[in-house]
Amino acid sequence: MEERNQLIKKYFLKVRLNQNKKIIIFFLFGLFIIFSLNWVNNKDPIQYSKFNIDATIPNGYVLIPIDVINGASLSSLMGQTGIVDLFSTENGRKTKLVASRVKIVQATDQNDSFAVLLKETLSQKIVQAQGPFFAIVQNPKQKSSEIFTDGAKKITINYQN
Repeated sequence: MEERNQLIKKYFLKVRLNQNKKIIIFFLFGLFIIFSLNWVNNKDPIQYSKFNIDATIPNGYVLIPIDVINGASLSSLMGQTGIVDLFSTENGRKTKLVASRVKIVQATDQNDSFAVLLKETLSQKIVQAQGPFFAIVQNPKQKSSEIFTDGAKKITINYQN
């Protein structure tokens, strides 16, 4: 009987040790997973090259940097790009419409820097106009733009998709 009790004690001791081994192995495996995940997350992030807008300008078009008086409100109303009417200004007041429905692009690193995308043949009209400009956001679904000269003539640009 005594021998039987000792055998039972040995058996339960082995079972308990096996259970403890399983718990310890499970605990160590969990620590390994946690440390490996932290090690992966602490690596330096991948550095991507800076986006260059000049690589996306279509043939025959130019990107003209402009000063916009209402740049802060303009950047809060639109995303990276938009369609605007441009007015020349004197003493902070709108004087005349220079361009209608032109594509405007906002700089990625500076919220107050803008440029307009125009055909190269029409770029002189914007460059010669009195800046800074006042911009009014337009509906981007309409597909044409106009450049106004000093005379009554209109020059129309139709975008093709």
